[in-house]
Amino acid sequence: MNTSENTDFINKIIQTLKRKLDRAKFRHSLGVARTARALAEKFNYPEEPAYLAGLLHDFGRSARPSLEHGQISASLAKKFFGIRDKKILQAIQRHTLGAPYPLMTKLDKIIFLADAIAPDRRFPESKKLRYLAFRNLDRAMFVACRNKLIYVLKKKRPLDHRGVSVYNSFLLKYRKGA
Repeated sequence: MNTSENTDFINKIIQTLKRKLDRAKFRHSLGVARTARALAEKFNYPEEPAYLAGLLHDFGRSARPSLEHGQISASLAKKFFGIRDKKILQAIQRHTLGAPYPLMTKLDKIIFLADAIAPDRRFPESKKLRYLAFRNLDRAMFVACRNKLIYVLKKKRPLDHRGVSVYNSFLLKYRKGA
């Protein structure tokens, strides 16, 4: 695709998201896409796939707001927009719970963290996490996973074993100082 075709393709996605998502989720998706692009630039990853995955990460929320919306978003990205890049689809799938270290790719981490630190995120530790995310992806993953678990516990909701597994894997990496 040339630059003009890429721009048209991205605009088509943006217009579809604007129609399918509520206003807050649409703005969130734009913020995640921009944050993903900035993280990609910082960590020498191609910006276009990061931006695209960031845009589409919550597309499935229009169908089903749950922990499984990552899977649904990836399926819809493939169905509606013909996204076939496995790295982009995987990053979309993994943005809610992640995957244990070392299975997460750089793009997976970028999208997971971009979602956690998007401009609309205003939880108490958000500034610290934003700062950390632009310095060390793995340490930021550990902190983001810890924050998610604390949030779930405070809400008195059951923990998903997959999220605990991801936290434990980054905790072990963090403890080793790698």
